Amino acid sequence: MYPFDKMMNATGIYAPNLIIVTPRGSVERNAAINEIREIVQEIDSDLNVFDLSGVMAQNQAFLGSTWQTIMLMPLFSLASAALCLVGYMILSVD
Repeated sequence: MYPFDKMMNATGIYAPNLIIVTPRGSVERNAAINEIREIVQEIDSDLNVFDLSGVMAQNQAFLGSTWQTIMLMPLFSLASAALCLVGYMILSVD
């Protein structure tokens, strides 16, 4: 059984319940969100529309800082390898 099947059986929801929309071009974001919210409310008042741009910006900032930290590791590895090579060369000359 796939994880989605387990989740659907546990929640009792067997249809899509999430739609992600990305506005293209020069669409005013707030106006588009309000229009989508109105359309969704006409269909079902229990449904809601969320603007996730703030959450996405926070996640991208976190991933950017994490990536910068991870990219330092190859530099440390290269410096360590260079020091080992220098030590080996000094020992072999001795």
